[in-house]
Amino acid sequence: MENEQKFSGWRMLFSIGIIYLLVLGFAQYGGSVTAPNVLRDIPMSRAMFGLGFTLLNLFVGINSAFVAAPLVKKIGIRNTAMFGCGMLVVVAILMQIVTQPWQYLLVFGVLVSVVMTCGTIVPYSTWIARWFAKYRGRAMGYMMVIASFGGTVASPVLGRILSTNNGNWRMAWVYIGVIGVVGIIANRLLVKETPQSIGQLPDGIDPSDKKMVQGSKSLLSSYDWTAKEAYKTRSFWMIFVSGIAIFAPFFFFVSHYILHLTSNGFDLETGAMAMGIMTLGGVVGRLLSGFLTEKIQARFVLAMGVSPTIIGALLAVNASTTSQALIGAALFGMGFGWPYTAMLTTLANFYGVKVYPQVMGTMMLLTAIICSPSGMIGGLIYDSQGSYTLVFNAIWIICLVGGVFALFAKMPEPSVSKEVTERSWNLI
Repeated sequence: MENEQKFSGWRMLFSIGIIYLLVLGFAQYGGSVTAPNVLRDIPMSRAMFGLGFTLLNLFVGINSAFVAAPLVKKIGIRNTAMFGCGMLVVVAILMQIVTQPWQYLLVFGVLVSVVMTCGTIVPYSTWIARWFAKYRGRAMGYMMVIASFGGTVASPVLGRILSTNNGNWRMAWVYIGVIGVVGIIANRLLVKETPQSIGQLPDGIDPSDKKMVQGSKSLLSSYDWTAKEAYKTRSFWMIFVSGIAIFAPFFFFVSHYILHLTSNGFDLETGAMAMGIMTLGGVVGRLLSGFLTEKIQARFVLAMGVSPTIIGALLAVNASTTSQALIGAALFGMGFGWPYTAMLTTLANFYGVKVYPQVMGTMMLLTAIICSPSGMIGGLIYDSQGSYTLVFNAIWIICLVGGVFALFAKMPEPSVSKEVTERSWNLI
């Protein structure tokens, strides 16, 4: 009990969550909110603009597996996060000299992905896996909830910056660069690698206290998985299919929902408000996901989590009132935050802390390869048909399939041969 009272994890989680909120929120939504202004300054088709988000989402996966995960292993969580924040400063500087579509695609589509993966996603979710076990689902949910306010904060702030600077989107990126500097300093001062590094234990609970740890045994794997073994399990690939139902709709939404609304007669202010409302919807989903994964197997939470996106797609496709547009956005946010949090928790619970960065990075890579074209495809469909109706109809079908696969992604079991071998060595 004494150790639990001294546990620093919850306080540190809040601090890291704020960094996550600022860095990811302003880096990611900077491209969405400034979209109409960028298109006026750098003429390009909707498909070309959507390609920027396609590249962003693709390189989030590539950098998760080949840059962020190796960096966490080599230089640690804190230094990796500081590097990611430094890249946000570089991006802000380069945005001042971008004049051609290919330059914008390179800076936003490629370099911002380094900010997202190294500055937030991989190091911070790894931090959660290291600092929490019994309360891992709740902690992951809290972290994602705090981070989800990134859009709520960034969208109106950036909208205000644009309105007071005659739509100068480059000035908006100057402010975003300042966020990167703040992130570097905050990571250096606040982030600790493991609870053991400051004389504490995960959750603040002594693992010998059987009463405290018993409730989580059925939800956590006790086997020390390797990445190679994890990739051979059926559950990994079933989670991958459900991941498509998480990321494909979200990638499309972030890149095209404001454009969808403005094309249907809504003003830019309503579009910016919708992006903020989306993140509020994510708050509800992430809180539900965090608490539910402590009570029931995360695969069930993951399966249920795609349902809001199905409803949101059906509502948003023909939105004609502000309330419909905003409710659709809220449901899209819930339909991302809920299953995304459950997916991260599932991977940590199924395969363990040691291999988590590599397994999570690979999952991000695979889903990015499949889902990243959704922004470009959405733009192509709009350019050819003049609407996003076909895209919204495809979204709810994809989510339905993903939910079914998540439902049957059972806790993996190690091969009998290796388990017997390890037991034999333990007896020697």
